[in-house]
Amino acid sequence: MVALSDDHKLSPDEYFEWEAKQEIRYEYINGDVLAMAGGSIAHSLVATNLISLLRPHLRGKNCRVLGSDAKVGISPHGEFFYPDLLVTCDDRDRNSAKAVFYPKLIINVCRCFVLLVNPQSNLHAL
Repeated sequence: MVALSDDHKLSPDEYFEWEAKQEIRYEYINGDVLAMAGGSIAHSLVATNLISLLRPHLRGKNCRVLGSDAKVGISPHGEFFYPDLLVTCDDRDRNSAKAVFYPKLIINVCRCFVLLVNPQSNLHAL
């Protein structure tokens, strides 16, 4: 990731408006925007395989699996980032256009392993 500038901190609304006009994606941390690094074929393959494995398990439940184009918001005031995939089962996320705020599961594919981050500490509830 590459930081855009230290001179001006953006508000979340400024970030959303600005990012919508960009050709690449940016994460938002403490008012700073960071350009997303490019991925690899292997990285994409792992993420796609994980999505394929999760979908049948969630079929018939009120859950959705979303890929790397879905943004996660820690709160409406920030931080905002793009995990490789996430699961949300919360109705409040169903109509959200900007970000998912209530993920059940967040997965980032790392170089040699998959890091599972569960923001609600209840993986068994899926």
